[in-house]
This record gives sequence, C-alpha cells and structure tokens, in this order.
Amino acid sequence: MKRIAILLAIMLVLPSAVPTAANAAGFAKVGTFGGQFLKIGTSARATGMGSAYSGVADDANAVFWNPGGLVNVLGNEVSINHVVWAADIKLSSAIVAFNPRTIPGTFAFSLRSFWMDPDLVRTAYNPEGTGQTFDAGSTTMGLSYARFFTDKFSAGFTLNYLHMGLAEASVNSGSFDFGIMYRIGVKDLKLGMVIQNLGGNFTFDERESKLPLVFKVGTSFNAWKNERQRLTAAFEFQHPSDNVERANVGLEYAMNDMFFARGGYHVGYDTDGLSFGFGAAIPTGESNRLQADYSGVDMGPLGLVHRMTVSVMFYLETSTAPFMAMGRFFYGGGFMVRPHHIPYVDVAHISEGADSPGSVPPICRQGLPHVSRQRPLCPIVSRVIPANPIAAGDCPSVGGRPGLRRLHLSADGRRQFSGRL
Repeated sequence: MKRIAILLAIMLVLPSAVPTAANAAGFAKVGTFGGQFLKIGTSARATGMGSAYSGVADDANAVFWNPGGLVNVLGNEVSINHVVWAADIKLSSAIVAFNPRTIPGTFAFSLRSFWMDPDLVRTAYNPEGTGQTFDAGSTTMGLSYARFFTDKFSAGFTLNYLHMGLAEASVNSGSFDFGIMYRIGVKDLKLGMVIQNLGGNFTFDERESKLPLVFKVGTSFNAWKNERQRLTAAFEFQHPSDNVERANVGLEYAMNDMFFARGGYHVGYDTDGLSFGFGAAIPTGESNRLQADYSGVDMGPLGLVHRMTVSVMFYLETSTAPFMAMGRFFYGGGFMVRPHHIPYVDVAHISEGADSPGSVPPICRQGLPHVSRQRPLCPIVSRVIPANPIAAGDCPSVGGRPGLRRLHLSADGRRQFSGRL
C-alpha cells in the first residue's frame, strides 16, 4: 500500500512539471515541438471512443495509451494498426504482447512507423521535379512492461527508441512513458493516469527541439451491463506541453463481447471532432480469438481519417467449458485465471454460491496448479483452472453458463474475496 501511495503521489505531482501550453504572451506553443507523430492515436478501438482511452487500455494497444493497462492482456496478443492520415501520409504500428510463464507481469514489443510515399524533388527552377525523389518518415521501437502490485493496482512503462528523418537529414532520440491503472470495483470503475514522451532535447536540421510531453488522466465504467451486453463510458483530460488543455469523451457498446459500436468526441482540439467506430470478434479455436476494428475521425478541413486494427489473441491453455476472465466472457474457451494477476490461491476457498464459501465437486479441482492447503501463502497461478476438460454440468454455473465461481483470494494471502468472476 505504501508503494501505491508513492506512485500515486508521483503521478499527481508530475503534471506540475509539464510546462503550461501558453507562454507569457498568452498563446499556445503549437508547432514548436518535434516528434508530433507521437500524438497520433493508432488504435481503431481507442480513437472510435474519442481517444478517451487512458482509463480503458485493456489490450495490447495499451503500450501507446497507458502501459499500466497492459496487464489485462490474457495470454499473448498480436495487434496491427493502420492509419490513413491527411495528405496521403500513413501511420502503421505492430505490437506483440506476451506473458512469460516464469516472470511476473506482461511484456510487449512495439513498432510504429509514420511514413509517406517517395515524392519528387522540386526546386524554383524545376517546379515539376528534377527527376530525383526523397522520402520522409519517423519510426519508434518500444519495449513495455507492466504488472499488478495488488489485485486492483497495476503500473507499467514503455521505453521507445526514436528515429526521425527527412531526405538526407535524420536524428535519433529516446522517450519514456509511464502509466498506472487503479480498479475501484464499483460498476467496473477504473482510473488511469499516464505521462508520455518524457525525453531530452534533440537537434534536427540545426534546430534544437524537444518531444511533446503530455499528461493524461482518465476514467471508465460500465454505465449499463448484463450477461450479454454492456455500455462502457470513458472520459479523459489532457495537459499537453505544446497546446491548451483538452478533453475526450467516448462510449463503447458490446454485444456478447463479439460485436461493438463506438462513438466519441474530442473537446478543445484544433481539428479533431466527432468520432465513430465498430468492430467484430470471432473465436478461431478453443483458445484463439480474432478481432477487427474500424474508426473514423472527423478532422474538419483535413477530412475523415480512417483507422483499421486487426488483433489476434492467443489465450493460455483452456478447457472445454466457457470461461470468464477479468469480468468478460469469451465463448468457445475455458475458465481461466489470469497469470500473475492474483498472487495467492487456496483451493479450500472456492465459492459455490454468490458470496458464501462452499464445496466444489472434486472434478472441478482438477488442474489447480501449485496449490497447497498446508501453506498459508501459495505461489502465483500460472495455468488455467481447470487445466483438464470437464463436463459442462459438473461445476456450478456462472451467469447461467457452466463454469467455476470466483476463488476467495487477496493480495496479502488472506483470501477474503467472494462472488463470481
């Protein structure tokens, strides 16, 4: 708890270190910072929700929005994004997120490229082109890591290597992102805070510049939810170093966690306004899932910016029973406990009712890994529960579907939780 308090204090103090967007003359310092491509959102899901994503960030794209949410990646995930930006400029990114079985936490590697097609070299004497071409673009390569410190609090970071080039000129630099996520628990309420693009000054084309530092705080909650549908609302406030403060609001509607509709609005932006998006997910195997998303953002005179995202999730070993992990159903899989999310497990504390401890049929205990009733604290769960296939009717139902109830657990080993997953 002391570590959490320290981290929260740091995140609350950091905004004061971000320079105000307006100087003494009273105008925003737009265009005076380098690395502007770092501010372009890459995820179709996130931008479809009006970019109000720092309090949501529960997939591999958390590396670009809030690394503290990367812990919500179940098993392994590969995500590919493509943005059709204004003036025929493109932004593409790829992320691989994974959970090592031997190391607590979630890791991710990311690659982001901001590029344009080669263009003709034009001069005052050859306005139609000299016959030569040039290109321009920027690339980042990132390493991310996140982990749970308690059952409700997680933190993560991303280290980025940056390369920016224009024709024959280029420069290399680095940046650091740090984010936290706190799960309050009421209506799945989450609070996220992140500071992005921490880095030193760099010189490009004989001009010194610095990265566009930004602090974000966001929240999300399920405004409405039942067994098959949910409506998630998200809000975010941004404090950038090179512009005025602004905000983002967004909604996501999900049916069976397989079909999605999204909408949002960018408040206080120069061009970004309304946004919308949709997506669909299908199981591609007992432990695999494919999801495709699209979003469009109205940027006024710059037109409609399109984004596409394709993600493949490879869950850990599963059984034939439906499972629900981190409060979400995934059909065609098995009952899973997220590795390293829950530090301690005691097989004696499994709830058969909603809130009261009870006995569980012996077959439901098969596959519980590394669990000992003799030891007060047990090692981290690193496998699926149950690991062996079970008959649908052998275990208590969850939300009308067969499965197991929530384990009675807590971060300090007292196993004081109850209820359903």
